[in-house]
Amino acid sequence: AASPASGPGAVVMVDDHAAAAAADVHAAIEVFRPPHEHELRRLDPARLLSFGSVCKLMATTMMCAVLSYLSVPRRAGMPMAEYNFGYKQNLLRVLLSGVVPLVTMAAVHRSRDADINRVVHLFSSSFLVGYPLLFAVELAAATAARLAVLAWLEPSAFRLCPGVPALHLPWVLRRHGYLASRAALLLMTLVQSCAVAPLVEQAFRVHLFNRGGVLAGDRRARHDRHAGHPPVTVRTYTIYMLAVALGLKAADNTRRVLLYSGPAPPYAKEFFAFMRGLFPVHELCGALAAQAMARRDVLGHRVSTAAVLLPGAVLQAMAGLRGMKPAFLWGSDM
Repeated sequence: AASPASGPGAVVMVDDHAAAAAADVHAAIEVFRPPHEHELRRLDPARLLSFGSVCKLMATTMMCAVLSYLSVPRRAGMPMAEYNFGYKQNLLRVLLSGVVPLVTMAAVHRSRDADINRVVHLFSSSFLVGYPLLFAVELAAATAARLAVLAWLEPSAFRLCPGVPALHLPWVLRRHGYLASRAALLLMTLVQSCAVAPLVEQAFRVHLFNRGGVLAGDRRARHDRHAGHPPVTVRTYTIYMLAVALGLKAADNTRRVLLYSGPAPPYAKEFFAFMRGLFPVHELCGALAAQAMARRDVLGHRVSTAAVLLPGAVLQAMAGLRGMKPAFLWGSDM
């Protein structure tokens, strides 16, 4: 007698069961299959902004907004609408000064070479913390340099002490009726703008870069490589140093744009703000230091500290000869 499972109907039933089992196996394989490359790229931590990075960017933006509000020239009886209009103009000028630096960073940054969160950290820390410290250190170093020049060329200026504090003396000679010689004024300007300020600013860029844990031999950099973050390359050094340089530049441009509050022709202040962001002195000085450190740490060449600091310092000194002011200075002695 024929089996109940025999016949054409039984064959169709067996095929349906086999197809269902194959579909279950395929679904199980898809669950455990590694994601495709484009899916991994979407989940790459080097491409995603963390909550901390968003907070740092918001803090930087709020600082610019508060400074823009406080920098509006106030006069008696000024309507609030006019004050708010001046505040919006200040914000616009600060934004204009950041257009070219933002485009520069977007052109240089590459996620397979640098973590976007570390870029944000270096930029915000340079803007919020690095620039005020740089301002104080550079002012102290320039004061010491100017006192040395006065002691050499104008020792009679110290007769104003103790009525005028010695640390305050180099900056208030004219206010107290003392006319220093043209040679002394020129030498003080050259020393502070072409020697002290370039060396201090370049050293600060390198220091802030080193604190970011980017160096190839740094413990945090090794941890990042083990955790799947981008490996340290020559371009990594350039991107991170550019973030440091742009943080200092953004803070300096914000200060100078907001200090430019006197009367000016139409759109002169907007042009000034845009051109402040266009000249790439900070970026070039940082890039020179980054390339030297990358040759030392990534390529294994012997590079001294002087070779790291001096090229950028010399470039900034040349800019100082052309009229670029140190971070702490607005006006001129001459």
